[in-house]
Amino acid sequence: MPPSIKKLGEKLQDPDPREQIKALKTLGNLRSSESVNSILQLLTDDQDYNVQIECIKSLGKIQEIQAGDKLLSLIDHDDIPILMEVVIALGKLIEIGFTKGLAILEQKLTHENYRVRKFTIDALSTCGGDSSIEKLFLMLQNEDLSVEMHEQITLSIGKIGGSRAIEILQKLLIPSDLFPKLSVEVRRAAIHALGQNKNPVALEILGKIYNDKQEVKIIRNYAEEAIKMTITGAKEYFLQIRERAENILRGK
Repeated sequence: MPPSIKKLGEKLQDPDPREQIKALKTLGNLRSSESVNSILQLLTDDQDYNVQIECIKSLGKIQEIQAGDKLLSLIDHDDIPILMEVVIALGKLIEIGFTKGLAILEQKLTHENYRVRKFTIDALSTCGGDSSIEKLFLMLQNEDLSVEMHEQITLSIGKIGGSRAIEILQKLLIPSDLFPKLSVEVRRAAIHALGQNKNPVALEILGKIYNDKQEVKIIRNYAEEAIKMTITGAKEYFLQIRERAENILRGK
């Protein structure tokens, strides 16, 4: 363990919570895997409240699967700010392979607290899978859903990606029996999500909207922006592939 990490680890035992928090912030930013066990030991119910919050944040930043079980033990916490940090951190661990946490995280989509639901939707946008898409799709069918939440779910589905995501996003472009009322904001979110998807099928859908002279101008403008986003994404992807190919030829 590097000396600096060791000193920070010692600070976790400082009786002053402010010193503990400073150390936790630094260890999290350094993504110090060596400190995970010490942080887990520090994360107890009788610990200072702000220290608990910072412990959870640090575990999320460090992203070590060994912290997963501890975070799962906190997933039903009755303190909303703590629960929201658990949702964020658990999502980051699921991203790196803590798969058993996904189904449990998805359950928070139906939490009674609005903020917890929002944080869960955001977390699933980067760690979710096919099951997450279906649960988010069910949420979209709630007639009482706010426009803001509808937009957020739509963008989350787009970020998860895949053929099912594209299928759902397409449904959000044209009013139907399933979605009889689609606001401009929701359609914009679906178009934006298709642009982020960087998929040839998604591009064709955007092309049809852009070339539809009967479509309202603002929607066609959104489609144009999304197509340009796809072009930018394709260029960036090509440059990454080229850089990797050149590195391979250099023996890196």
